[in-house]
Amino acid sequence: MCTMEKRKRKVKNKRKTIMRLSLVIIGLLALVALGVLGALTIIKNRSVAQATLVEQSFNSSDQYVYTGTGFFYLQGDTLTYEDKANSRNNYKGQITTQAVSLLGSADMLVIYNDISIKVIGEEFPVEFSGALRSVTCGNGYIAALRADTNGNETILVIDSTGAKYDEIPVQNQYIVSYGFFSADGEYLYVLGLTLDSSTPLSTITVYNISRKTTSGMMSVQSQLVESMRFSKSSIYAVGTNSIIRFSLADNNESYRATVYGWRELDYDSSTANPSFLLCPRSSSALNTVKILQLSDTKVATSTEKMLQLPSGTKEAFLMNGRLVAVSELGYTVYDYAGKKLSYVEFPSMIDSVEKLDGTQLLITAGNHVYTTKV
Repeated sequence: MCTMEKRKRKVKNKRKTIMRLSLVIIGLLALVALGVLGALTIIKNRSVAQATLVEQSFNSSDQYVYTGTGFFYLQGDTLTYEDKANSRNNYKGQITTQAVSLLGSADMLVIYNDISIKVIGEEFPVEFSGALRSVTCGNGYIAALRADTNGNETILVIDSTGAKYDEIPVQNQYIVSYGFFSADGEYLYVLGLTLDSSTPLSTITVYNISRKTTSGMMSVQSQLVESMRFSKSSIYAVGTNSIIRFSLADNNESYRATVYGWRELDYDSSTANPSFLLCPRSSSALNTVKILQLSDTKVATSTEKMLQLPSGTKEAFLMNGRLVAVSELGYTVYDYAGKKLSYVEFPSMIDSVEKLDGTQLLITAGNHVYTTKV
């Protein structure tokens, strides 16, 4: 009997020992699993960079413009300018009418309506009769496309003091676009489409503002010119069939690069060879893009790089030698050779995004407006 009881006790003790060992092993496995999960979480958190968003003082429903160094905005009847580079340039003032539009550059703040244009800081506005079509702002000048009471169109040039400086007739053509660019001085270009031609005929006229003279005239036939781009040595006419390079010095055509079936999204002149971002003209989604780099000389050289963008890309920009593809959740950065450099996550989903300059994005989320450096 004693022997049998001893055996039973041994078996019982053995079972208890096995159970204890099993519990210890299970506990250790659980700790290991938690450790692995924690390590993976830390690795994930370390590998995904977070964007730093700087909230602005105005709302997305307010009227605002970026001047290159700060924001000029209208809230109610209060005009405000916040210069991010130099707070001494900050401005705040009241207006008596809500029906105004804003323009600005690093050197000038402008408000305008249907009958007048006013440079902030100057006492009197420039008033005119007829219809104001549009206004654009350069560094030292304003250009306004207007029609007189007979329907004749001219571009009125106003200087930074708010005085009328010059008036350029632009009759017998539809004005596609116009604007300022800088080379050895400030220039105004006017892109017009001739109305009495059986085939598309675009005319690009360049005016030397300081001399009040026409410095060049270029023509493009059999395709529509959709935009104009400028670099240190070149004028590029971006057409539906090709991008045409003209010399800035003599306005002569140098070469053409075929872009039929593609449309331009963005442009970057910060690199040695100016770069164009293109996407298929037939596609509404940003899946495939092409970076086309063209020479800034009379010698025709080019390189192309095709990229597949991440799913959900809302916008894509060229920013100082980098391609930035933005989704609602974050942005991916590539070099112009197509190599992925980084992915940066937003703190929360965004609604819209635009490029401010070569280093900054403007983001809206709800009624909030943010900037972030890329």
